[in-house]
Amino acid sequence: MSKLPEPKPGPGEVRIRVAAATVNPTDISFRVGRQHTTAQLTQMGVLPPYIPGMELAGVVDAVGEGTKWHPGDRVMAIVNPRRPGGGAQAELVVVPAASVARVPEGASLEAAATLPMNGLTVRLALDRLALHPGQTLASPARPARSAATPSSSASATDCA
Repeated sequence: MSKLPEPKPGPGEVRIRVAAATVNPTDISFRVGRQHTTAQLTQMGVLPPYIPGMELAGVVDAVGEGTKWHPGDRVMAIVNPRRPGGGAQAELVVVPAASVARVPEGASLEAAATLPMNGLTVRLALDRLALHPGQTLASPARPARSAATPSSSASATDCA
């Protein structure tokens, strides 16, 4: 564990007091040095201690100029750990305001921390599919349906 200076948000940034951060296979690879060499990280401006973590949830505790967020807002965010300042597995994390989303009503901060990467993955897939209204997205391997089994397909209007 290392003690670092408290990060300060600049214009368009938000500082989050982290309540929950995920651990993904990417974080483990980053931690053990499988993604980049120390020299490569230094060239990218990433210096020790290396802070992994790509997803977090917590409470906004400071904001820079030009953001819609306020101290006390419950938020989740995605962050690239291969940047100066590091990733999500820290007490305080500063991220661009555009990387932040409100935690859904009724969701715990722990559950919310698991949403950003999964949500972005789904969004990227849907964007690449470029479905038009009326088209249907369906799982190619569908189990037998019964009256109690919901459909595993969604229409383009469901995904808008």
